[in-house]
Amino acid sequence: MRLMLHILEKDARRLSWQIAVTLVLLAALARMDAGRADFIPGSAEGWLTLLLPAAWGFLLALLVLEEPLAGDRQFWVTRPYRWSSLLAAKLVFAALFVHLPSLLADCTILAARSFSPLEYLPLLLRKQVYLAGALTLPTVALAALARNLAQLVPAAVVVAGAAVVLSRYVDPFSSPWVAVDEVRRGLALLTVAVAAVAVVVLQYARRRTIFSRTLAVAGLLIAAVLFACMPRNYTFALQGALSPVPVWSGSTSLHIAPRSEEPPSGLHHAFLPKKVVTVAIPIELSGIPGGVQARCEQLGLEIASPRGDLYRATASPYARPQGNSFQSSIFPPDRNPAWQIFRLDRSLYDRIKDERVKVAGKAGAAFYRAGEPLWLPVGSGAAAPGFGRCSSVLTEDPLGREMLKVVCESPSSIPLLTRVRLVETAAGTEWNQRLGDSMTNIHYPTRTWLSPLDRRQTFFHIIDTPDPSAGAGWLVSRAALPAARLAVFPEYAAGCTVLTYQMADLRLSDFVVKSAR
Repeated sequence: MRLMLHILEKDARRLSWQIAVTLVLLAALARMDAGRADFIPGSAEGWLTLLLPAAWGFLLALLVLEEPLAGDRQFWVTRPYRWSSLLAAKLVFAALFVHLPSLLADCTILAARSFSPLEYLPLLLRKQVYLAGALTLPTVALAALARNLAQLVPAAVVVAGAAVVLSRYVDPFSSPWVAVDEVRRGLALLTVAVAAVAVVVLQYARRRTIFSRTLAVAGLLIAAVLFACMPRNYTFALQGALSPVPVWSGSTSLHIAPRSEEPPSGLHHAFLPKKVVTVAIPIELSGIPGGVQARCEQLGLEIASPRGDLYRATASPYARPQGNSFQSSIFPPDRNPAWQIFRLDRSLYDRIKDERVKVAGKAGAAFYRAGEPLWLPVGSGAAAPGFGRCSSVLTEDPLGREMLKVVCESPSSIPLLTRVRLVETAAGTEWNQRLGDSMTNIHYPTRTWLSPLDRRQTFFHIIDTPDPSAGAGWLVSRAALPAARLAVFPEYAAGCTVLTYQMADLRLSDFVVKSAR
């Protein structure tokens, strides 16, 4: 213990100005986060969200290189240093000057936004575990494999750049209304963290640099393969195994719904190539109790023709339908009934359009229990227990058009596309939007992964004259605002499950969607 404290005191003294820089950056970021009541951060906050982790990483790298582990010319090996005391001193330093300030900043932000830090302490501690797995452990492991900064910096740039490229490859169209595969990220992060722990312990205990570098490369490759190649149906099944499965999920089924209306023409987007054909089959989810809503996600689908030919949907929803490949999805994912969507290359469609085909699909269903509506007058705020706080304000977009902005924030995750309704009680008119249903084009970093708050927002556009075509839409007459009230419909996660379903004796030509051109 005495040796560990001595090393800790020495590191804190030698790295004092680097510690001060990180604390100043953290204080500035926390101040901006605590004062922000908007989904999108300002440019300074956006860049600080990138700069602060880089500063922490540099600090941790310098910390480890105070006693380099790679090579055979270190001065400290001639001293009576026990490896366990040396490693403990480095870990305590990281806890005192990275994780503890981060935790205190998170508590300050929550208190400034009228949340109790003690109530959400488990979530705050979980965030520190993620920070350790994503930043602290990998940085310490990389620094333990380098002789000096000249070796470390290029390796860190390569690893970080590869992570960014891989993330863009797996999720090229990230947006607020697209669900994030947290299980995929968690598995990759867990693999990196386990490999980092093994490297750090091995280096400090034995200083076997060549073997440790091989282990680090293997861990990074395994994490990359898991992140890039693991099928979504596997990660969703694992998510279902880790979350409570509702007792009634065994009776839930997905099947063809009675066809009461024509498919919306907008399902066939104008930007789709002319040789792509869109097919929409009405489907319905049954067996869920009242007060529960489901969001369905396509996990896999195949079409079997009477001749024995089998066609499988592409694994990526962004892949262009070509040849025998096609896209499949469930739209809208949170409505019941909904539509089973196929987008096929015309050559494939012409081949099977009049055949009696069989469709076998697999869908992930995430269930949410509906809470009581949270009502708030225009221009005010309110809180819902267990959900968070919501507020509204009149503002303008970059073109000077007036809008009513609704923002909700919570230390917990806000369910994707939570419903928001603006109601004019006297006339019985309502306008519907969803939290996170739009995104502004910003030319600076907007991901605020260091923030302890999850924020989502939506807009109602204000117009001077009533628009008869905007019923249940997003264009609101200015005259309706004084008597209007907002309602946010909280949702609480109730588990998830994987559904398998079949639809036989279908003729695709009966369900073709007319082009919107």
